[in-house]
Amino acid sequence: MTNDNGLTLVEILAAITLFGVVVSVFLSLFSDTLMMSNRVENELDAIHVAERTADMIISDSAVREMVRKEAVFCDEGESKESVLLPESYADYTTGQGEKYNLQLTAHCKEEHETVVTPVTIEVYRYTGGTTRLLTETYRYIQGESAYDE
Repeated sequence: MTNDNGLTLVEILAAITLFGVVVSVFLSLFSDTLMMSNRVENELDAIHVAERTADMIISDSAVREMVRKEAVFCDEGESKESVLLPESYADYTTGQGEKYNLQLTAHCKEEHETVVTPVTIEVYRYTGGTTRLLTETYRYIQGESAYDE
């Protein structure tokens, strides 16, 4: 007498194993997506901080004056840079408590850049005792008359 109405133990174990493999694949995809989402969110935060700080710095007449005083013309192939950011801008904390370090660097002026000075704003993040560059933005700081009109 045979019973064809049920499943054998081997068939049940095979189904459970296949189900486990499928679930583990979906979970690994989900965790990868979550990590990528966090990474993109951190980069977007850094870009926002850089853009916001760039606007604040460029609108600060004291910073513009420092940049103009430090800016130098360089010979071809030469590169002089100076970090100019005042302490009030150096460390930035977002509303969520994320801490960033900002650096403003004035680059050499070229012959055609008589009115503007090229600058870079770099955003670093403190994580686990290390500092890592997240993003940088480039701007030109113009002469005083361009902001006073």
